[in-house]
Amino acid sequence: MARAALSADAVVDVALRLVDEEGAAALTLAAVASRAGVATPSLYKHVRNLAELRALMSVRIMDDLAVRIGGAVLGRRRSARS
Repeated sequence: MARAALSADAVVDVALRLVDEEGAAALTLAAVASRAGVATPSLYKHVRNLAELRALMSVRIMDDLAVRIGGAVLGRRRSARS
């Protein structure tokens, strides 16, 4: 990832891929920075700390879930659920 492309959203993207591939225990700012191709201090321009990164990841996951659930039930009537 090019440094110019680094943003809070890009950091979350990298972190989600990391967790998907290696598990939650692998999530550290150093690991995210390494995957993003930047030094760890560079992440602090986009996220305050690991807790904030986890919160941003949770928001992304919940937003994605809401979109998927909304799409799954869109257009269904009460009679169709019986």
